Amino acid sequence: RGEKAAARPACALSQMTSTSSYARLRGLPFATTEQEVAQWFAAAPGGPLTVLRVFFTFNAYGRKSGEAFVELPEKLAERAVQVLNHRHMGSRYIEVFLASEAEASQASAAPNTAGAQTSAGWQAEGVAPPGSNGLVRLRGLPFNVTAEAVMQFFQGYPIPNGIMGIHLALGNNGRPNGEAFVEFGSEEVADAALAKDRATIGQRYVEVFRANPEQMHQALSRANKS
Repeated sequence: RGEKAAARPACALSQMTSTSSYARLRGLPFATTEQEVAQWFAAAPGGPLTVLRVFFTFNAYGRKSGEAFVELPEKLAERAVQVLNHRHMGSRYIEVFLASEAEASQASAAPNTAGAQTSAGWQAEGVAPPGSNGLVRLRGLPFNVTAEAVMQFFQGYPIPNGIMGIHLALGNNGRPNGEAFVEFGSEEVADAALAKDRATIGQRYVEVFRANPEQMHQALSRANKS
């Protein structure tokens, strides 16, 4: 998932106790607050789950990574996984895993900022790789998806070239393989369109990333050569 994440705990990690249990959240909206996480747990099916602390993780560039560790009373993390995994927070569905105190402690290590950031790292952050030109990449589309359906998915986000600005990648059978690229009119619109990440087309959750022309051309070329 790109750059190694580093947690910014509200309290010192050394204060963690063996009587606590821990859950890891993945897929959080980048603007999520500790209070919103606590409220999400409090609204858990079957009764509220008490959150002791929330440890957001941050990438090497200081941006939230979309992951967090949550400290709960003993054994409640198991129930959290059972009742909260794949439930929505806003428009995003959240994955919930059991975690250990050691994992939470390891996540607090300082990130390694040496070296250039990879394309995968840019995508994990939800920000644009260099030379993006208003492009986004979709992954997880239904295999019978059409350009018109993608247009409808992004209703409210202008696509100047209409369906000509939507590029469906094809698999070996000549049909869409679940990946597509969309050309928006500006970087600002493309950034705003990331709000559709993990929204649905039909019954499928669709992932939305920033992309650049080189990535699009490589993906479309692979499809054409199949």
